[in-house]
Amino acid sequence: MSYNNFCWDVLAWDKIHNIVFKFQRKIYSATLLGEKERIYFLQHKILNSKLIRLWIIKQLIEKDKFRLNIKYIFFICSKLLKFNLSLPQFSISKRLFKYFLEMKFSLVKLAIEPVFQAVAKRCKISSTEHSYSPNRIIKIINEELQQKQPQYFYNVCLKKYLCQIKCEAILDRISNFFHPKIKSYLYKLLKLNLLKYYTNLITYHYYEIQIKSNIIVELCNLLLNNVFNKFRLILCKYNATRNILLEYLISNISMPHKYLRYLYNFTIIHKDFQYIQEVNKLFLVWLSYIGISQKIKFKIWQPKDQKLEVLNFCFYPQKNQTSGKVYIAPSFAAQKHLFKTIQIFRFRMKNANINDYILKLSLLLKTWKSYFLLCNCKKTLAKLDNLIFIQVYLWAIKRHPQWSKNKIKTKYFTRISKYKYQKRIYQSSWILSNANFQQNNQYDYFCLLEKLRWICLKPITTTKHLHSYSYLYYLNI
Repeated sequence: MSYNNFCWDVLAWDKIHNIVFKFQRKIYSATLLGEKERIYFLQHKILNSKLIRLWIIKQLIEKDKFRLNIKYIFFICSKLLKFNLSLPQFSISKRLFKYFLEMKFSLVKLAIEPVFQAVAKRCKISSTEHSYSPNRIIKIINEELQQKQPQYFYNVCLKKYLCQIKCEAILDRISNFFHPKIKSYLYKLLKLNLLKYYTNLITYHYYEIQIKSNIIVELCNLLLNNVFNKFRLILCKYNATRNILLEYLISNISMPHKYLRYLYNFTIIHKDFQYIQEVNKLFLVWLSYIGISQKIKFKIWQPKDQKLEVLNFCFYPQKNQTSGKVYIAPSFAAQKHLFKTIQIFRFRMKNANINDYILKLSLLLKTWKSYFLLCNCKKTLAKLDNLIFIQVYLWAIKRHPQWSKNKIKTKYFTRISKYKYQKRIYQSSWILSNANFQQNNQYDYFCLLEKLRWICLKPITTTKHLHSYSYLYYLNI
């Protein structure tokens, strides 16, 4: 065994994973049966099992980007295998403290996740019913906007108000199925503004569509789902009572609603405007019950409105067209965030060469790819493309402040006649050159930067079309 490598294959990790799964399955069954003492016993076993801790340590170290030598791995294992849920009494480094926190969150999540699943099962709430993926929500809204019958959309975002939710509302009756150590630990975390840290983690990750796996995000999602599922149950009971009353007044009435939620975003779709107003009053009463007394900004979209904004996307229904097409564009907040990020990136890379700058800028835009793939508004994406090119052009000017415009054009933005311009390159990428002036303007390599509007371009047929889609000719540099 080398000094920089650590062999984890000494233990049968698949069997340990099966042991963890069996513990969780037993906790799930005990929760359905209401056996609290058995739940406490199983959760205590998970918290104090050194084998499970070692399994978690292996996963945490494998996720770490930095390679650790065998000495430091043994040091981590010796410290983390002895800790409890209280803060460590020994002095540790920042990296070890990070492992310490993630270890605690992972153990708590393993112990309480089956309880939440069992409670949701008892309340007859499936995972696909109480929370949708952003792709699914965008698809449903797009289908509803294309219908001929007018629909009303009620949208609320609770991102700014999560810290106001009371601890008692998060850990109410379900905390009776938690071990006393877990219960007290969760109360301490919530008192220390865990939800505020959670909000800061996911605020600027909306463009990733599906937020990357993070143990803090996963733990907070479990706690918040328990709160938000209660409003789902209240709404279902309210609809059942309302339908019974309406059957006595109006026969054969059938006006189902659609309830869509992703994280802290709520969207309700219905054909009756009066029903939307009733839901709004019900929602405000429920918010005051869980501790949010501040005025909430909610939006009710009516068919006469021209724009609907949900989940950082803007929907523009085309009412004059018979096809009923709906244009989906990035929200103004997302465009502003992207533009500021590229500006900061340009300032930090002002002394880099063209190859490194374009490579890292491409990686930055690829993180937004899943977000922009849901958009189909060519006009907005073309506008963002031009803004990005202006930032590239400004980078070239700042990189060579004493050069003339023609020299910069020859270096980076010249027309490359010897290179065969293929349609696929014009459709998907921008082309930048890197001319070597000492070798009679021979080009060492080309830099390709993907466009944001690659999915919205029509097939290229003429040379005029070809040049208009290339930012090199479009802006007449």
